[in-house]
Amino acid sequence: MRSTLDELLTDLADLRALVESIAPVNAALAGHTDSLVRQFVMIRRRFEYAAFAVTIYASFEKFVEDLIAAYVRLQSARVDYAELPQSLTKKHLTGTAELLLRGRLGERNVSTRLRQCC
Repeated sequence: MRSTLDELLTDLADLRALVESIAPVNAALAGHTDSLVRQFVMIRRRFEYAAFAVTIYASFEKFVEDLIAAYVRLQSARVDYAELPQSLTKKHLTGTAELLLRGRLGERNVSTRLRQCC
């Protein structure tokens, strides 16, 4: 789990570097007399904000997913599959079979086909 935190901290450090680079880059480009370059500066400002928002959200989402995956791996090592409650293993088996039978992502009525074949 430590590597999960390290990855998040690395992503946040990269974001910090991005934020610190915005002002100097914009200052260097803002003094330019070419109107096309000035237009690019305005476009950059808009996309820098969007890139920051998307990246911080994606970094946090990846952190949470990695944390959950690490927790599940730890838990799965503690309990043998055969010792799980039968209702849980049946639900797992059914869910796995549905995934295997699904022809396309988002296809509905897979449970109906599963009941027909099994």
